[in-house]
Amino acid sequence: MPIEQNRQSVLRLFNENFYPHIIGDLDELDNIQASTNRSACAVPTAMLILSTLEMLGYLLKPGGRSGASLNNIKFAIKYNRYYPQAYSTSTIKDLVTIYRHGMMHSFFPSNQTTNQVYGIHKSPNTVLMENITITATTIKSLNVNVLSKDFRQYINSLYSEIQSTTDGVLLQGICNKFRTRYHSSLITTATTTTQTTIPPGSLR
Repeated sequence: MPIEQNRQSVLRLFNENFYPHIIGDLDELDNIQASTNRSACAVPTAMLILSTLEMLGYLLKPGGRSGASLNNIKFAIKYNRYYPQAYSTSTIKDLVTIYRHGMMHSFFPSNQTTNQVYGIHKSPNTVLMENITITATTIKSLNVNVLSKDFRQYINSLYSEIQSTTDGVLLQGICNKFRTRYHSSLITTATTTTQTTIPPGSLR
């Protein structure tokens, strides 16, 4: 398939799926802060971001495998250095093994390998992983507001790259993997009263 057809297919993936549904939901979640909700929906916000990074890593990584959470998320975050340096290899491992795995399987961050306690929160501070003291115990806590800000910038950087790249292999790889993973021909169904999100469709 010619490079321009592949480019338009990948842009469609962003325009019809990532921006209206993933970023659209993130807009709603980011509006929920500690001042309006006790836990600020920090866990659902992080779940959305980390699951999307897992999918993007699968789409972007040559030879990437669906379900390889750590490898996919690591590849997505390291891709073209769009993420800040705060996302070190050890931090990425924590994001996957403690946050992604813990939240997907038990809702809360879970660490079964050390005595270090991990938390999750939203705050106006600019540090990704904050040290917070609770009842005389210092814990490491993920600031989801920073995670969200960095994720938004990352999505926009990827979109700009797709618009201008001459890397036909990259575009073809994304198209092929998307078709393999999501086989439905529909993206959304809408009526005057509701809109339902269903598995994204094959790239036209």
